[in-house]
Amino acid sequence: MDTKDRPVTDEELLDLLEGMSERDGELWQQVKEKGLTDDCLHLRLLAAASRIGQEEPDVEALLAAFHAGQSRKRRLRLRRWGLSLVGVAAAVLLLFLWMLPGGNGAGTGKEPLLVFASDSAALRSPVLQTEKAPGVQASADDGADRPAVWVAKGPHELDYHTPANLSAYAKDLPERHSLTVPRGQIFKLILSDGTEVYLNADSRLVYPSRFTGKERSVFLDGEAYFRVAKDAGHPFIVRTQTLQTRVLGTEFNVSGYEGSDTEVTLVEGSVEVSDADRQRTVRIKPGEQASLQTDGGFAVQKVDVSQYIHWREGYFYYDNVTLLDIMKELGRWYNVSVVFCNAEAMESRLHFVADRRQDLQHALTLLNRMNKFTITQKADGRVYVE
Repeated sequence: MDTKDRPVTDEELLDLLEGMSERDGELWQQVKEKGLTDDCLHLRLLAAASRIGQEEPDVEALLAAFHAGQSRKRRLRLRRWGLSLVGVAAAVLLLFLWMLPGGNGAGTGKEPLLVFASDSAALRSPVLQTEKAPGVQASADDGADRPAVWVAKGPHELDYHTPANLSAYAKDLPERHSLTVPRGQIFKLILSDGTEVYLNADSRLVYPSRFTGKERSVFLDGEAYFRVAKDAGHPFIVRTQTLQTRVLGTEFNVSGYEGSDTEVTLVEGSVEVSDADRQRTVRIKPGEQASLQTDGGFAVQKVDVSQYIHWREGYFYYDNVTLLDIMKELGRWYNVSVVFCNAEAMESRLHFVADRRQDLQHALTLLNRMNKFTITQKADGRVYVE
């Protein structure tokens, strides 16, 4: 049988992916001959984690979980390869790609630069705060006989879309709720209108216990993914310190951490993004991202929305992202300080994917396997990039 026509074996695929680099023309030629070029790009090089000698997990289940959000995107073509992943012994579900040309991290800047600081007083668990509507006083009726306006569906999920919230006390003024999510955790909210909100680590959402009036308005500090319930008569508005996003029913991501640009990324539908005073407005399409510039205008660019989908599924996913931004995200998730001893390495652009449920050392090991820089956590607890 011609080798070009037969299915690729697990071992052959792993051999190709593990040894791949942008300078290895011979390996790339093998990929091209086997018709795997697009598959390698789409998979971001499924790495051979099986070579590090740990126990065999259920790789098929992990892979299925990773791609649970892909029904609206490109479908993996593993079946076309005739590839069975069940026999691949892997320590983790891991995908990473080589560094793009131009970013070898071998710069001359040597002055240490702290780019992210840990917080010794950071929360260890989510905190929900409630506040009565202005002018409403606590009464004797408030207590055990009054049904809760939300239902806890787990340690990291609250559902406000409940019969008690929607009918039993419909005449009551809604309460003001504020949910803060600590570093290293994700939280899901289902608001009273059925809108689903996924709060990323180190984020806070302020929202009413029940929406009333002509608008459905919330305030975000940090990052969240919104799947808005459709309601043409009541626009849904997400406000941050610097801008607001207005929708009727769609899916989008808003990121507005302190010290970083506020970005709105659209996955489905249409959104209108404006500055806080609504002096400037822009509409974006699916696959586009709007960010507010220092001059008050908006910059709109096309992006790979996978990065903004997969974080809520438990993965770090970065496509052509600077090492600086990646290390800030690792610092926030694991609550560790990050120091660059090599300034030029900060602008190195990478493709990198890893499982958030693994520990910090796992992520650092994967980054170091690129052989472009050295990243270590030292005795002082800080992570250094050299």
